[in-house]
Order: sequence, then C-alpha cells, then structure tokens
Amino acid sequence: MSKVHSLLFIASLSCAVASLSACKPVSKCSATSCNGCCSELGQCLAGNMSNACGRAGTTCKACGATEMCIATTGACAASTGTGGGSSGSGGGTSGTGGGTSGTGGGTSGTGGGGIGGGTVNPNDVEGTCTQTYSFDSDGGTRPCQFGANTPSAIIIGEDGGLTTIVSAVRPDSSFTLANVPMGPYFLKLGTTWFKTSQRRVSLDYESLGRVDGAMAATGTTLTVATTGMQPWNDLTHFMSLYSSNSGVAMEAFSLYTTNAPLGGESAFDWRIPYDQYSTQLLTPMLDSTKGDAVLITQMESSSSGEYRTVGAGSGSAVAMVSGQANTTTVALMSPPASTTPLDVSVSSFSQYTSDFTTGTAPTLNLEFTTGPKPLHERASDGLAFVWGSYPQAGATATPPNPLSYPNPFPASWGTTVMIQYGGTVSRLFTGATEPRRYFSGITTTVPIQALASPIAATISPPKDVQLNGMPFANAQPAVTRTPTISWGAPTLGTVSRYLLRVEQLQLSSGRTTSRVAGTFYLLPTDTSFTLPTNVLLTGQSYVLTLSAYKLSTNIERDLSDFRFPISSASVVSGIVKP
Repeated sequence: MSKVHSLLFIASLSCAVASLSACKPVSKCSATSCNGCCSELGQCLAGNMSNACGRAGTTCKACGATEMCIATTGACAASTGTGGGSSGSGGGTSGTGGGTSGTGGGTSGTGGGGIGGGTVNPNDVEGTCTQTYSFDSDGGTRPCQFGANTPSAIIIGEDGGLTTIVSAVRPDSSFTLANVPMGPYFLKLGTTWFKTSQRRVSLDYESLGRVDGAMAATGTTLTVATTGMQPWNDLTHFMSLYSSNSGVAMEAFSLYTTNAPLGGESAFDWRIPYDQYSTQLLTPMLDSTKGDAVLITQMESSSSGEYRTVGAGSGSAVAMVSGQANTTTVALMSPPASTTPLDVSVSSFSQYTSDFTTGTAPTLNLEFTTGPKPLHERASDGLAFVWGSYPQAGATATPPNPLSYPNPFPASWGTTVMIQYGGTVSRLFTGATEPRRYFSGITTTVPIQALASPIAATISPPKDVQLNGMPFANAQPAVTRTPTISWGAPTLGTVSRYLLRVEQLQLSSGRTTSRVAGTFYLLPTDTSFTLPTNVLLTGQSYVLTLSAYKLSTNIERDLSDFRFPISSASVVSGIVKP
C-alpha cells in the first residue's frame, strides 16, 4: 500500500504500517482514559472532528466527504450544511424570551432558539445541541448535525421490551421528545445510550477549529520545508503538524507524505497530499489571514517506552490556495523544558489491584497533552501530545519528582496529565494471530495545576462483576442475547456514572479489531443492567468493559460534559458469544 493510499486510514494509524518502536502502547488510550477516540498510534483525540470521530475510547474513524462527526455519539452522519449560530435573536437556551420561559419562544422570533418559551408539557423532554468552535479565540457556533441519528427516548419495560419515542428536531437543533413517562429513560444517539430522568437535557459540546474551515480541491499540496531536525531515524522518529485556530492535528504526517528522508538527514522537504486529507478526512486548509499558525514537532520514541518532543518550530505564514502547491518553512530547535511536581501515591492505586481483570502486570503510565485554554482544561482530550512514559509490564514505575518535560507549545495553552495504573487484557478473535488489548485499572486525568498536591486514586473498579451469574472475566460461548451484568459499588470513591461498552470483535489482516455495538451510560445507583435485544447478534463475539466514573459535573443533565478532573476504573469481560 502506498503512503498516499494510506491516507484513508490515518484516523486509525496502525502499528502494521509503522515500526513497533513508533507505536504507543495500546493501554494508554481506552474507554477509561479517553472520552473521545483513540488513534492506534496511541493518542486520545477529542473525537469531534470529521477526520477523527469517535467516543468512549473507540478507534478514531474518518467521516466521508459528505458527512459530519456527531461528537455526542462518535458517529458519522450526512451533513445538512453549515450555517452559523445556534439560532436567531434569543438563540441557544437564553436571550430575549429564550430559555424555558418568557415571551415568544418556539423556533423563531425574538424568543427563538434553545428550548424556547411558551407552554411546556411536563411529560415532554426538551433538549439542546449546539456545537461551539473555539481555540485561542471564538471560532463560531452552529447547530449540531444529527443527520439520520436524531435523538430518541428509549424506555425498557420490565419484560425487556423497548418503547421508542423519536424526537422532533428544530432548525437550531433543539429538540422535543413528547410524552416520555416520568422516571429513568435512555436518550439514544446512534449506538450511545444515556440513562437519565431529567426533563431538560443538554448535548451541547465544544469543538476544535473554526466554523468556516475550507476543504482542499484536487491538486492541493503542502510542502513543509524543514531544517534543524535531529538526524532522522525512520524507526524512532515521526513528524506532526498542528494548527490550533483551524483545528488541524496531523499526527505522524511523516508516515503519509509522498516522499521520505534518508537516515541521518537533518533537513527535508515533506510533501503532504493535502487534497487527500480534505477528501478523505475533511481536514480544512490553513489560512494565515484568519490566524491559522503552523507548529511542527519532531517526536522520538525509546525502547524504554518514553515518547518525547525533540524538536519544534513555527512554520512560515501560509494562506493555502486550493488546487495549488503551497509551502511553509520551519526551522526546528530543541524544545524548552517545563518542570512540574509529580508526586504520585502509587500505593493508593496498587492496593486495588485485586479488583482489576487479570492481564499484564500493572504499571504506572503517564501522559502530558496540551491544547488552547480554556477549552483544553475544561473538556478537550488535547490537541497535541507533549511527553509520555509507558514502562513495560513488570518494570518499576516511580516517576521523578519534580519532572522535567519538553514543552514547545504556546504558554497560553493548558496542559493536562493522565495518570494510569493498571495492565492490559488480551482478547483474541477466532482466526486472528494478534489480539485486541483492553485496559483494566484506574485512570485519573487532571489539569497540570493539580500536581501541586500529591495525586492519589479517587475511584476503584466495580466489585464482584458478573455476567449472567458467572465471573465477568470468564469466556461465555453460549449466552443469551440479553445477558444481565451485575456488580457491587467500588470500594473507593463515589460513582458519578457507570459506563458499559460493548464491542463486537472482528478480523482484519490477522488482527483482532472491533466495532462498537453499544455504549451505555448508567446511573450511579445502578447495580445491574440487562442488555436490550437489539445489541448482541447471534453467532458474533463480543467483549464488554464496565467502568466506574468519578466526575465533577452533572452528567445526567449535561450529557456531553466530561470536564477535568476525570477519574475512572474499569474491568473487562471474557469473550461473550450468544
């Protein structure tokens, strides 16, 4: 497969096309450590971009040229056009006559937008969904692009039967679910199910980039003329391009250029086929006239599991012209170092090892990511990877304190730190030679300011998890299509949400891969859940992951609001086959 054709797969970069030493360990990005999607190169991305779409730690996927990424579900859906703002005067859920009451209301007029004013049926569920673009500055807003995945309410009866109520969606993407019975129900978007009893819900979310990003036509290229590189090593080095204002993050673009340097080179002109990025991944062009700056980094991996920025530089201003060759020049320099305290109480994590699913020996993994404030420190999984340490199983994993790490990114950006203690659990699909690996353990993600105090575990995994009365980790080759998962509350911490993710295993070039069959956000009071009839298919193989989340927000009302700090702990099932 040529590098040009490999662009089709850049949203889920695979160790199959890169050397093992250039692949970040799978354990660092998972449902428990990532609210967005995981590239197989290892970075947790926000999951709300058309070139990297997904939620709950699934593998990032690229939407088609006529599709948009629905961040609330991680699904690609047909685009219905752009359009600015969330509504007219009084838009969103506030403004003159806006919100849930006031004069006017509905979907137009001075009270338009949001859930509007006027009479409200107490049995109706009202919701909003606005996509707000932001980086260092305001990037604009627009209604969510639901496509075919409009919100619906699902009520599961005592007999397991499903009652579905389809929403009425307004032009500003606010919606009504009529006559939903009082009490808990599921708000369903694609394969994502949110359990809630709220009558007012928000799917509003923030996104990276500008609302007016333009795509590149055939013939558009971008040459990154780079000097000052560390002598190139094809086994350990890779290059990345970031442009915060436009929301572009080209991780490891060096794997997908139309040319490649010889070993030892310190200067090279990287030719990126930008038209294919736009066509396949909907990557917008860079426009310096709108504030789009370019930052290039050179990353290096080591055999000990450390990933580090070894060179960085700002590219020359480029206002890309569609259909033409474009060039930016950059001189890389060794990145300046930042220092932070990093006092991790390993014992506070390791005392719950007996609650983990048995896999590789637990280790302490660390990752620093960065992105523009305040978005990154609120809810984004980060634009750019800075530094990480992923010791091999069984290795001593006590980080230095204080820790010095390379940080070439703007001082205005925020940095978050993921502390993950646990191991990987392998599940091998029939006919595959390479398993899919899942993380079982505890993850805490905090803004870097939180490192001024010692970091300790705040949540442990659900206890005594069973599937149809059998230990969760057992393989079960003959279960019903509606198995019941039961569990006890974690020993440590107060649960904000449980997350049950169901993945269907598949075979791809000898590797065990998966697709998400269902993601279920459950209430903190739940201790059991029976899967609906339409999730598992007879004869297919599945792996389930159950996670306990400790959050700082009311996720029963603000369904897409996963802001830091976030702590989670997870266990993994055996292979389940109905």
